[in-house]
Amino acid sequence: MGKEIYLTIKDIVKNLTDEEYVMKMENSFVDDLGFDSVNLLYLQVAVEDEFDIKFDPILDDFSEIFKNLKNLCECVERKLGD
Repeated sequence: MGKEIYLTIKDIVKNLTDEEYVMKMENSFVDDLGFDSVNLLYLQVAVEDEFDIKFDPILDDFSEIFKNLKNLCECVERKLGD
């Protein structure tokens, strides 16, 4: 996985929250970071804008993609490779 993708998403998460988190790849956005549906939507839009990609509400499993940092990074990497 690209380190640039990881660092960029980590910065996006940091900008969406008021708190400093020690982000690990396995951190759950909901359980560990306290994200709610609005935070996840902002995260989705920020990632789409930053990487110039689009998540497909029909083809993409949002609950799996936005489960944790690792899944999100891997999905972004796949979309950039397509």
